[in-house]
Amino acid sequence: EPSVAILDENSGTTVSERVKDFVLKLESDFKDVGQELDHVVLPFRMTREVDIYLKGRSEYYKLSVDRDSAVQAEDVSRMLNYVDKNSIKAVYVDVRVEGKAYYK
Repeated sequence: EPSVAILDENSGTTVSERVKDFVLKLESDFKDVGQELDHVVLPFRMTREVDIYLKGRSEYYKLSVDRDSAVQAEDVSRMLNYVDKNSIKAVYVDVRVEGKAYYK
């Protein structure tokens, strides 16, 4: 079981084992890049997306359960550096597409 809270905006009750396994891997992968998950949100009507919130950060990150968790953790780590280096105040950063990142 993951140690972070998983909030499901769709049903609010049951989280699939696949998502739980993905979040468990994310916890480990983010520790490997020096970050810690605060909580995870399963957005309303988005079946393959998870939004992660990191401790000490205001923006959240959109990830895909269909991409490798370790690769996405590294993508987020790179975007953290980019956002900080360029003093960007993002609401969210989307790293669901391999080789691309978008922020708002």
